[in-house]
Amino acid sequence: MNYYVIVFFLQFIIVLGNCHVGYSLIANNPFAMSNAKIKNVKGTTSDGKFLIELEYSPEQAKKGQVTFLRIDLFDNLMNNQTRLRHVDCDLIIEKDNIELFKLSSKYGEPVYHAISGTFLASYQFNETGIYKISVELEGINFIPITPVFASFNVAVPANSSENLRISLAS
Repeated sequence: MNYYVIVFFLQFIIVLGNCHVGYSLIANNPFAMSNAKIKNVKGTTSDGKFLIELEYSPEQAKKGQVTFLRIDLFDNLMNNQTRLRHVDCDLIIEKDNIELFKLSSKYGEPVYHAISGTFLASYQFNETGIYKISVELEGINFIPITPVFASFNVAVPANSSENLRISLAS
């Protein structure tokens, strides 16, 4: 009997050790903390119909540090406070026209389905330079639409004392 208890606790310790990185990302997620400093930038999709609000934290985000992203999707035609529901979308991060991250690929799906019009992601910008974050919308309320994008530029400075900046792409 004692042998089984020891084996169980050893397996439990191994599982906890493997979960440490994932848990630290969850525990440090600023969108779950009430006192976190969060910055935001807004933009509209290429057709002007949808408003995309991209929030990021930490406020002093730096190269090599995990940056947490929250994307909120709104209707921009009549009232930009009307949150979109059941959105088939994606978040794509590129540098020098090379795709580095695609949220849907992380889950092995062709698109990400944001039930409430909000989704979270995290990314670690490891190199200096300009990155592009694109939010793509492909369907709303289970109805496919012609894909539209909103793009944001991320400037990761070479000087480690400077913070990265996210702005609307022109």
